[in-house]
Amino acid sequence: MEIKFPQKNIIVLLLSISYVLFQSQVLICCQESTRDSVKLQPDERESLVDHIASELGLKKVGWIFTDLIAEDLQKGTVKYLRNATSYFLSAEECIMAGYFQNQHPNPCRLSPDGYFGSKIVTVCVT
Repeated sequence: MEIKFPQKNIIVLLLSISYVLFQSQVLICCQESTRDSVKLQPDERESLVDHIASELGLKKVGWIFTDLIAEDLQKGTVKYLRNATSYFLSAEECIMAGYFQNQHPNPCRLSPDGYFGSKIVTVCVT
């Protein structure tokens, strides 16, 4: 899909200030995990959380996950899995990020179908 902008050399800058991180208890209790993936179950309270956030002038801006594994609980150290010689995101994580972006399309008046891309952010704490 091609979108033509009237100006040239457009720089898109997105700024998001996060006030709340909501961690669903349903997802924690009812996720299906394997060594390489996590399947998230639907959260029946999602619409309620979205409504409350909307009333407060807030909205979803993305999702956050970590792959850190405790190495020594006494010292508070963790084992690192990702680095420049291994990988940054797994295929499963890329697919999950794409899924969330597809769930939150970005309205765009210049696009033929009214949407272009997504502003949902994926944050990997590693």
